[in-house]
Amino acid sequence: LDPHNENDGAPPINLELGRGLHTITPRGHLVVNISTTLRLQCLFPRKKGQPRWEVSTTYRKYPQSWVEINLPGKSDMDAYELTVTAARPEDGGFFHCILPNGHRNTVKIIVKDQKCMPFTNSTNLQIFYTSPHLFIGTVAQFSCGSGFYVDGPRSSTCLSSGKWSHTLPKCRGMIGFW
Repeated sequence: LDPHNENDGAPPINLELGRGLHTITPRGHLVVNISTTLRLQCLFPRKKGQPRWEVSTTYRKYPQSWVEINLPGKSDMDAYELTVTAARPEDGGFFHCILPNGHRNTVKIIVKDQKCMPFTNSTNLQIFYTSPHLFIGTVAQFSCGSGFYVDGPRSSTCLSSGKWSHTLPKCRGMIGFW
């Protein structure tokens, strides 16, 4: 990261998410649920000029302003912020922060209320979810009670389709277990 833009490269973008669920896809896209408020903060020193936000969606105009933010180990960082309030599916698209020298960084945002159904418990199988909401990106981890082993996948991820990446495994008794 180069938040002071000392190397004149692409600006880092800090994401601040208000209430709402989110995940980052394996391709680096940000998926948020409907009604989430998000702030995209383009880190760039104010004294070096005025960045601009370019968005692919024409759904609405987004408020933009200079803010000072604190990041771990760095305080009072200049950032040019764009705010998406109460996100709707129509807000989805590409958000580009473009510096005066033309360098840019982009965030792809997808607004989607997609969850997976909980797995039905089976005998001796324990399921731990990384989130109680079962939103896209939630991982279900499987384990078995004492004297049993997992026969099948040890985890499954909630995909953007609303389906789990793997089926439920079975718990099988260990032979010769004392």
